[in-house]
Amino acid sequence: MKNISWYSKNVLRETYIEELFNNLNVNCDVYVISTHPNELHLFNLKDDGKPKIVFDLNNEWHQDIFYHDRDDVLLILKEYAPKNLQRYKKVKPIPPIFNYGNWSGKTKTIEEKTSLFFSSMGFWPSRKKLKDVLSRYDNVDGFDIHWTKKFNTGFSYSEYMEHLTNSLISVSPQGYITIETSRTWELIIAKTIPICKKQIPYWYYQGMKLFEYKDESEIPEIIEHIISLDPKEQQSIVDLNKKVFEENVSPKAMASWIENKLKDIS
Repeated sequence: MKNISWYSKNVLRETYIEELFNNLNVNCDVYVISTHPNELHLFNLKDDGKPKIVFDLNNEWHQDIFYHDRDDVLLILKEYAPKNLQRYKKVKPIPPIFNYGNWSGKTKTIEEKTSLFFSSMGFWPSRKKLKDVLSRYDNVDGFDIHWTKKFNTGFSYSEYMEHLTNSLISVSPQGYITIETSRTWELIIAKTIPICKKQIPYWYYQGMKLFEYKDESEIPEIIEHIISLDPKEQQSIVDLNKKVFEENVSPKAMASWIENKLKDIS
């Protein structure tokens, strides 16, 4: 019998984790930590001897690894994982996926899209160079770029996803602290071509076609390259990314991956 326990349930992740849990065929308890790191000391993992899986879904400010040395913890699935995970046998990186299942709109083919580029993101100092680079597209037809002063403000989520779906390209900038961001996965779900900071080559990116940059100054050249591609090639890119997502990162696929990791560890 498996049980799931949430600590500070996060609605942005709730649908994805619960669908994953329902597909998970394991005989152990599942704990989901999703809280601000300042409150982590309030969380206590039961010391009852039962085998456990821990989803560490804290935001990117939190990079510490908890409970990795406990015998009853079989696996720790870490979102926004630090680079030094190889030293922890039980800790595996997982992608930061928010709002899964909260958008029921339909994707569009490349030919149906009417916008070249859409972006709506919060502004903070680490994104100043990105903002400066994208400013060259102000008032350019086909480019729709918005900056907000606070995270998750501006468009409603459904409006945001509709804009993404209608756009050929979008940029997925690094998060506040780490390189990874949930925005990359939103783009893939919306069948929009993602431009993102060069990622740590974790397993869940394998097989995807991401247009990566080391420095923001490279973005205009990448945009021009994508626009120059034949529409059939553009379509093959978004179809491939969505296919890899469904096969590797969807809740059902992730559940199967977790089951295999448990076998490897045992």
